[in-house]
Amino acid sequence: MKTVYSVCGMCGTRCPVAVGVENGEAVWIQGNPHSATGSTLCPRGIAALALEKDSERPQSPLMRVGARGGHKWRAVRWEEALDAVAGKLRAIRDQYGPESVMFSHRGGPFTDLYKAFARGLGTPNIYSHSVTCTRNVDQACASVLGLDRGRLVIDYRESKHIVLQSRNALEALNLAEVAGITAARANGCKVTVMPAFATAEEIKALAPDGIMLSNGPGDPAEPVEVIENLKHIFELNIPTFGICLGHQLSALAAGAKTMKLKYGHRGANQPVTDFESGRTFITSQNHGYAVVGEELPAEMGEVAQVNANDGTCEGIKYKKWNCFTVQFHPEANGGPKDTEFLFDRFLNNVKAAKKEVR
Repeated sequence: MKTVYSVCGMCGTRCPVAVGVENGEAVWIQGNPHSATGSTLCPRGIAALALEKDSERPQSPLMRVGARGGHKWRAVRWEEALDAVAGKLRAIRDQYGPESVMFSHRGGPFTDLYKAFARGLGTPNIYSHSVTCTRNVDQACASVLGLDRGRLVIDYRESKHIVLQSRNALEALNLAEVAGITAARANGCKVTVMPAFATAEEIKALAPDGIMLSNGPGDPAEPVEVIENLKHIFELNIPTFGICLGHQLSALAAGAKTMKLKYGHRGANQPVTDFESGRTFITSQNHGYAVVGEELPAEMGEVAQVNANDGTCEGIKYKKWNCFTVQFHPEANGGPKDTEFLFDRFLNNVKAAKKEVR
């Protein structure tokens, strides 16, 4: 067996790794013990070999069969897949010019390769993943706190109770954050995390005061099991607040539909009009799908906020359920405290529900 030193490619951090190779196959992976930046890997990096051998992982390129949205695919050889992509790029460049092509990358040691490819096509349009993801949060933090996210220090170690509303940080990439939360747990802190597939029975058994449906990626219409499960969770009548993907999944559970936006809403300066107050707020957004407000059954709820630019649904107030949702990100609001009041509204709903129980 030999040891091969490389970097993990799962995110832009590119942590140094050491990989054990036997008969041409990787058999173990760990952080590079000789690295000056530390030898620890996040859970995703440690699980890299399991991911590679996962039975659900595509083993070859897939090309769509039939209309978009039909979810039908066929396996093809790499030569056919690359020829298809090259043909599409060439046709776009020839018809609309090279500047009509734009590349996005995840950074790391391969950035120069991406740039060289873009230059070969003749386009100057190349940007990193952070432009449409973390930079929104950085700008929101800077506008509210005067510091970008990278300079904020969150004192997890001294916390008494950490509620992870948007993601499970213990499965995330920020190792310093994981270390802080781990230390807090050692000090007796209570951490509450529920997976996406938690059933209504499991939620009920916890007897929570409120439920947060967090943001996330992908086509919201695809996780049909989660959508069906949400119908039962809403029947528990527990105060619920949904954000981004949580907003979309709730609408689908209520009988509405979603659509893919032509360009998507990105950035920390998206205007949203609130019908109840008549005000327009500046919000942070990063989504490619939207709820079709006109498809929401009237008996289930009503559109509460819309995007001031294109009129798409940005929020729903439900009638049948103790729930309201928003498409934008109040947890990373672009304007100073513009939509922070939504968390107060959620907490007021929680307090009101507790009084009813008493």
